[in-house]
Amino acid sequence: MAKPKQGATRAAVSAAPRDWNLSWIKPAGIVLLVVSVLGAAAYLVRMALDREISGVEYVASFDYVKKEEVNALIAPYFPATFFQMDVDELRAAVESHALIRKASVTKNWNGPLIIKWQEELPVARWREHDLLSQEGNILPIEIKDRDLPLLDGPEDQAKEVMAQFQLFSAWAKQHQLSIRGLQKTSAGWHIDVSQGFEIIIGLDDTLEALKRLDRGLQAVMPSIENVSKIDMRYNQGFAVAWKTPVKNSQG
Repeated sequence: MAKPKQGATRAAVSAAPRDWNLSWIKPAGIVLLVVSVLGAAAYLVRMALDREISGVEYVASFDYVKKEEVNALIAPYFPATFFQMDVDELRAAVESHALIRKASVTKNWNGPLIIKWQEELPVARWREHDLLSQEGNILPIEIKDRDLPLLDGPEDQAKEVMAQFQLFSAWAKQHQLSIRGLQKTSAGWHIDVSQGFEIIIGLDDTLEALKRLDRGLQAVMPSIENVSKIDMRYNQGFAVAWKTPVKNSQG
């Protein structure tokens, strides 16, 4: 009997080829091709229709803002075409001006770019040498001879003082009074009333003090011209100092 040859190897078993389902490739390829063609066509149409922005028109007041300053802010965004211009970025650039409160930018297909804004208006003087906006922001405007209420307090608390000034002003208006000054000290809020007297309120009980004053002001109003100071830094009632030599009374 013949012996098998030494070193014989096993016959390799070849795997049967897999049956891949590639039927989806053609439809997907067609869709992709159509989308690409449409996108390219839209881009070409957009580029063909695009046009350079012809100019800029400002629809705003120039009481404090200078035209040259706004020109400098928007200069980096030009030249630009209609589709290239990002109105949100341009609006943010305009609103970065310290004296512009709010701005809007509108593109016109057949006309100039329209830029509108609202200026920050000074509503009070701050520590004799600055002006404050309604939000309590310090404005880079010369004071000159502005007849505005004078606010004072710690240098870094302008916003808080302005907020309290608005609160006290709203209260005063309800009583046919007006405020010409407000100072915050460690002793409290010192309110300078235009009718010629001062109100002092503690730092921690502002609203409660105004409510107490509401209840007792009717008794003081008939002699309001003779009032020098009303001190609300009491747990109950308030103290009144008179301009004429009258003994201090407590409400």
